[in-house]
Amino acid sequence: MPAGSVSPNDRFRRALGMVFAVAGLVWLCLALYNARGDGRFNWSGLVPFLVLIAGMSLARSGRPRG
Repeated sequence: MPAGSVSPNDRFRRALGMVFAVAGLVWLCLALYNARGDGRFNWSGLVPFLVLIAGMSLARSGRPRG
C-alpha cells in the first residue's frame, strides 16, 4: 500500500474514535453541568473523561503512516 493511502480498517478506526471522542466530550460536559454545586468529588465524572481519551487515541491510531 502506498504511503499516503488509508486502508478501510484505518478509516473505520478513525471514525469510531471520533464518535467516542465526541460522545465522551458531550458526556463530560453533561456530567460537569449536573455536578455543579454538589461540593463532593464524584468518581462517575471520571468515566466520560476516560471515554474521551480512549476515543482520541483511537482516532489518532487510524491516521496514515509515512
